Amino acid sequence: MAVPKPHDAYDIAVIGAGLVGCAIARKFTLEGARVIVLEKAVDVLDGASKANSAILHSGFDAPQGSVELACVQEGYRQYEQIHAQLNLPIDRCGALVLAWDDAQEAKLGELMDQARPRG
Repeated sequence: MAVPKPHDAYDIAVIGAGLVGCAIARKFTLEGARVIVLEKAVDVLDGASKANSAILHSGFDAPQGSVELACVQEGYRQYEQIHAQLNLPIDRCGALVLAWDDAQEAKLGELMDQARPRG
């Protein structure tokens, strides 16, 4: 496949080369689209994505059946697939949910019960 030149036509223009923009550009490119990514910074992942902690959210607190939970679970599935394809490093260290007061502590059991079936 030839590398498109700046004067060529593109099927899709992605504005922003952050984590989401790069993921969108990758997906469309793999599907055969001619994609251009436009970024104002001097490098990709140079804005908010640069400060990303890279922790994959489990969706433990998203409402069952919600769009949020579906998106989190699908995103996790896609990351696992990309991780395997590109041989990316991954540290399965888990995460902590902390309670800062008695009211929050009282809800921890409920959060755990909600989180377990979601993996």
